Amino acid sequence: MKKGRLATLLTVIAPPELADGLALRILDGSTTLGVRTREERRRVLPRRFESVETEWGPVSVKWAEAPSGPRMMPEHDDIVRLARSAGVSPALLEGQVRRIVWEAGHRNPGEPGTTR
Repeated sequence: MKKGRLATLLTVIAPPELADGLALRILDGSTTLGVRTREERRRVLPRRFESVETEWGPVSVKWAEAPSGPRMMPEHDDIVRLARSAGVSPALLEGQVRRIVWEAGHRNPGEPGTTR
């Protein structure tokens, strides 16, 4: 930062209509003399949800349609909840979900070791 001083970067993500009020709170509640603001746009991939049945119960998976092909991600909250109740590690459960999806013929580009 300026003159080699240490600094902290604060990023706030909020709806545009809250920007002025949040900037005033930051100015009032910190030592900063200025706040930069900008608007951003977000582009999202089309998504759909499915349920995958594991030996410990169902896990919701989110599919996104990327230009290079479909991507799959197990729902983290389902993985953690089910892993706790079954007494298994979340990594083991997530691995089983991915294996079930793979064996069903779905391919998940972008995952290490997979191909379309």
